[in-house]
Amino acid sequence: MKYAFSAFWLFLSSSLVHAETVDLTDGRTVELRNDGTYEFVDAPTDNEIKIVIEEPYLLHHAGEYNRNQMRFMPVISNNTDKEIVGYRFKSRFLSAFGDEVFSFDGESSERITAGSKSNANTFYFFEDNQFISGEPYDKLKIFESNGTGRSETVVTAVVFSDGTSWTLTSE
Repeated sequence: MKYAFSAFWLFLSSSLVHAETVDLTDGRTVELRNDGTYEFVDAPTDNEIKIVIEEPYLLHHAGEYNRNQMRFMPVISNNTDKEIVGYRFKSRFLSAFGDEVFSFDGESSERITAGSKSNANTFYFFEDNQFISGEPYDKLKIFESNGTGRSETVVTAVVFSDGTSWTLTSE
């Protein structure tokens, strides 16, 4: 009888704290508790795709006919278990005071296997027009020469080789 009572008490106490887990249509999982409360289980964040921004590729280059240009491409690490076939990003270049000096939206169609880094073999370039000041080249050249500013890059969308994709929901 003592064991039956203990088993009943164990069953009753576990049913009081028992919660039902439900998968939502947006991919999140929520735990519904008997007391009317709920909690997101492993609530996805905008970083859930586990894309890590590494040190960006930013380089001054003297091109053909000694035409100057700044080359830029963020370098990302794919810490997911899927191969990436493309990603979009937004990069901002900030002064030492935190003011935005230049920003742009870009994308890359580079394949990045799971657990690898992008290689920045393709990049955006901003050419110098010596007759016009204040263009992106001029802003990035000052940024690159002085080394006192910083850049911020946010991955805004990713497409995986299996056809699935991820898009940033808020910035």
